[in-house]
Amino acid sequence: MARNQRYIMMVLPNLPEQGGGGVAKVVGYLRDAWQQMDDVPPMRLLVTRGHGSIWLSPFYLLHALAVIAIECSRGRVALVHVNVASRGSTWRKLLVVALASLFGVPVVLHLHGGGYRQFFAALPWLTSRVVVWMFRRASRTIVLGETWRDFANQELQLSDQKIVIMPNGVPDIDLHGSGQINDEARLLFMGRFSHGKGVEEFLEALSGEALSRLQWSAVIAGDGNLPEIRQHQEDAALTAKTIFPGWLSSTQVSQAFSNANIFVLPSHMEGLSIALLEAMAHGLAIVATPVGAHAEVIENGKNGLLVPPGDSIALAAALAQVISDKTLRRQLGKAARERFVQKYHIGRTAEVLRSIYIEARS
Repeated sequence: MARNQRYIMMVLPNLPEQGGGGVAKVVGYLRDAWQQMDDVPPMRLLVTRGHGSIWLSPFYLLHALAVIAIECSRGRVALVHVNVASRGSTWRKLLVVALASLFGVPVVLHLHGGGYRQFFAALPWLTSRVVVWMFRRASRTIVLGETWRDFANQELQLSDQKIVIMPNGVPDIDLHGSGQINDEARLLFMGRFSHGKGVEEFLEALSGEALSRLQWSAVIAGDGNLPEIRQHQEDAALTAKTIFPGWLSSTQVSQAFSNANIFVLPSHMEGLSIALLEAMAHGLAIVATPVGAHAEVIENGKNGLLVPPGDSIALAAALAQVISDKTLRRQLGKAARERFVQKYHIGRTAEVLRSIYIEARS
């Protein structure tokens, strides 16, 4: 970056290289796509939460605020792109938005986090007005789908002109050599073991009578400390068909997608899952719940199957359908792949982002 060149400052909880969930992952994808584009300003990542202990978070935040103040005062920052989720993320980003606004630098807020609606609804009235102030200070607010646009419009009191729908995107992959033409049903769950991800319902479905007579195998990747996970890991009948490999590296994630042909994500809440989009890029048949923006991505019966969140019986029925019908499995996977190419390639996302930046600075 040239010494006097103005740049985009991207504020996020943690660097993509150090882990940090879906926000860090999608920002990493965006950064890489941005670097391949012509005639765009450089992008600099700035961390407010940091990697490791929560006790280090205030130091990361103070460092970020100092960098913002110095760089904005020097006129080097063209725009601050702030990624925001619920709880601590909101309060950290409130300070970032206030500081950037003090220097007159345009701000774009990027709303992530499947639980933001519940977080906002639980705030005391006065505190919620502060959050509304933060969003109204931004030149634009990016949301992940129509359901989030409605939330921003109705609850955050943003005008239609200030809200932009930009779905998450992921890179395309080379499907050559993947094992998905194999007839065996191979299921994949990928995410943190939490109640919000619906992992209990998934394990209940796998353990139930509907799937007991069918041929399948499953990889359940992730980490967490749910007692239900440990109980199911001790179930001999289930573990004969199921692998719990723990948290996977980037290389292992790619291999897991390549080896699977059914992706299962029975979440109770989501923004727009990166893992779901990656599964679509790999041409997997999707079984998911219509939470967050998922119902805008997956059309039930056409490029995936949707089941109600928290319903292990409906989940088991949908899984039995795609496990027992290899033709359906392939059709759903092909349609999911086509939908990804049309709408969710990271290059398309980066182009939309370029337009948002231009509008926010005008």
